[in-house]
Amino acid sequence: MPVSLARARGRQGGGGDRLPDICPGLTEDRAFFRKGQSSLIVGGTGSGKSAFMMAYLIKHRVPTLYISADQDEYTSRLRAGAIVLQRPQEYVEALLASEAEVLVDEALQELDFLQFCFTPAPHGERIVMELAAYIEINGAAPEAVVIDNARNVYEGDDEWTGLVEVMDQCQYLGRETGAAIIALHHTLESQQTDTTKPAARHKTSGKILQGWELILSVASDPEVNEYYLAAVKCRLGRADPSAKRYATMYTDLASMSFWEDEAAYRLAQKMGEWT
Repeated sequence: MPVSLARARGRQGGGGDRLPDICPGLTEDRAFFRKGQSSLIVGGTGSGKSAFMMAYLIKHRVPTLYISADQDEYTSRLRAGAIVLQRPQEYVEALLASEAEVLVDEALQELDFLQFCFTPAPHGERIVMELAAYIEINGAAPEAVVIDNARNVYEGDDEWTGLVEVMDQCQYLGRETGAAIIALHHTLESQQTDTTKPAARHKTSGKILQGWELILSVASDPEVNEYYLAAVKCRLGRADPSAKRYATMYTDLASMSFWEDEAAYRLAQKMGEWT
């Protein structure tokens, strides 16, 4: 049914409202996850896409349906436990294997705003069903739906066609529910000369770019514990398709922790030594 722009603002799925800031550098570029819109996070294997996404959602307590096709229940508990307890994953894994497992369970009870679907290959219809179940249980749509990752969602080996299907599905879900839809996807490492820096937009895997409102290319440099996020597409803000302009955060991927400035990172490391 046709609707005027004045009336569209109040419709479910009208969208545009921002989720919490991603990091200061991206805020300067007006790069945000927005409700009713679809975003894509791309990075190489081991670049910390899932770690960053989970840390962001937990930090800001964003009500989320997390389609975890790329990691199972145990891995998700381990990673979330590391974030909440601010301890390395190997420390949390030792807790899970002992009578102290209850400490992890108690910490995870604080994350009821974050609900998971662990189906290994949840194609479009299954995602719609999971979202409908979330709405029935919680009485409202989530603020965010995360698909981790896009390659596990589409069928067949044709990446181009598969990503088109995922993109179309994300746009539909965002506009119908008003949730921010965020998909994670791998870049092809063979297309990158330096995997410690974000890949340029033309090197992102699949090259299906036109439908996403925001595309973040991410990378981590474990030698200096820095994490980089480049807005290579940003429909409502500033983007640098070359990914040479990027925001810097500081990270300890062992504990899935991220900091917005170096001073906070150094302080956290020092406190960790004391404990």
